[in-house]
Amino acid sequence: MINIYYNLIENNNRVSINKMAFYICVVLYL
Repeated sequence: MINIYYNLIENNNRVSINKMAFYICVVLYL
């Protein structure tokens, strides 16, 4: 899972990374 996350970071812009980080935080919070 970590490798997939890093690959998505490399393929996306900083804004997309921030959105992904936000969604991940929400999922972890739930």
